[in-house]
Amino acid sequence: MPYENINLIPIYIALGVGALLVALALWKKVLTIPATVSAFIILVLSALFAGYTGVVVFSVSFVLSAIVGLVKREKRKAREEGLYPHVGARGIVQVLCNAFPALVYASVYFALGIEAFKVASAVTVIAGVADSFASDLGIVGEGKVVSIITFKEVPRGMSGGVSLLGTLSALLSSIAVALVVFAVGEVGIKGLWVMALTGFIGTIIDSLLGASIQRAYRCSKCGKLTERQTHCDMPTIKVKGCKWVDNNVVNALSLVVAGAISLLFYL
Repeated sequence: MPYENINLIPIYIALGVGALLVALALWKKVLTIPATVSAFIILVLSALFAGYTGVVVFSVSFVLSAIVGLVKREKRKAREEGLYPHVGARGIVQVLCNAFPALVYASVYFALGIEAFKVASAVTVIAGVADSFASDLGIVGEGKVVSIITFKEVPRGMSGGVSLLGTLSALLSSIAVALVVFAVGEVGIKGLWVMALTGFIGTIIDSLLGASIQRAYRCSKCGKLTERQTHCDMPTIKVKGCKWVDNNVVNALSLVVAGAISLLFYL
């Protein structure tokens, strides 16, 4: 069992890498301070539970997400204004919803030693970074965006909307991170294709949930669709979804499901 033979080297590496990532996050203001502290703790715990795989998948995903988040940052911020409840640096709730599923699967691997759960942990992180690529690049791109369920055109950046650029970005980033994790040598070729495939499937699940159960509103003044409860300084009208399901809930659910699917494929 992994807990019977804890390897301290990945933990030391996580402490060093984590310090660098904290400095990067604070410098580029991609995370709030509480979110940055949470991300550091998560990285160290991941190293404890999943060894080198945990360090690599979280580190690579964080760096890639930070980099893609800087692409056409002002343009993305302008398009996000009025659409999302929160814009700018990501908060602690966003970090926990995206990282906690990975820690759950990794902790099961740590306790039982079943490799499929280490793969599932990596899958949830890969799905998260693939979703970030799809969202951050999709919203600054051009071309048509349609609902993944109805195929009707929706506002760019709206949850449940898909575009060619966003979909390709999700697929390529999922494959890229899976290859990096595979290169570490702790996961075999079977784990590679499971990570790449189910990481991408996770983004599809995220879009399906976003288009179906995630709450969405329409501005009572200008008529635009939004995920905000106020728009044009007026209360908005809920037009779909469950009141308690926001983007953070959808992210967490999609990652848990992606991890579960990877278990089925791997086992």
